[in-house]
Amino acid sequence: MPYLEDLTTLDGGQNIIPVHLDITLPDSVKMLSEKIGDTQVDILVNSAGGDMTGPKDGGLKEYTMKEFNEAFNLNVFGTFEVIKSIMPKMNKKNNPIIFTLSSVAGQINTNNVGLPYHLAKNSESKMLDFLVKDIYPIRSTDLIISTVNSFRKEEMKDCSMTPEDIFNVIKFISESPQYLTVDKIHLRHINSGGTSQ
Repeated sequence: MPYLEDLTTLDGGQNIIPVHLDITLPDSVKMLSEKIGDTQVDILVNSAGGDMTGPKDGGLKEYTMKEFNEAFNLNVFGTFEVIKSIMPKMNKKNNPIIFTLSSVAGQINTNNVGLPYHLAKNSESKMLDFLVKDIYPIRSTDLIISTVNSFRKEEMKDCSMTPEDIFNVIKFISESPQYLTVDKIHLRHINSGGTSQ
């Protein structure tokens, strides 16, 4: 799958509706819902997220509430708002599915990410566990991933997944029989040196 440098060139074609979206802003999520209109959504992929702070040399005392709020707004509350906004547009008769890219950094203690990100990604996964019963029969899959080389960095190519790897996993799960669901799946490049447990 080729990289799409400018989605606006696809406006009106190929069933793609490009929208500039900031999931930390409720009005932006509302605009997304309005732009989709009555269009039926079969697959929702929540891929927004990020670590805005990184680890602090001085530990916990160096973090601010602003950093925790930013991490949770992006990685938890924004994901929740998107799911809540798009779910009514999913036709339950068509066995729709929601994918959310969480992170292995939310599952294990690591020195490579900041505490706000770790806690936010952990909370995102716990939120998905809780929502499963509320969104049934819509399926939900938590993709717990390690490093994805979304910037095509040469030095990362042998130890990180590509966006195409994620796409192929999503395609595989989406095409699975409707009576099967994959609640969670840990994904990492075999050479990443990390662990999913």
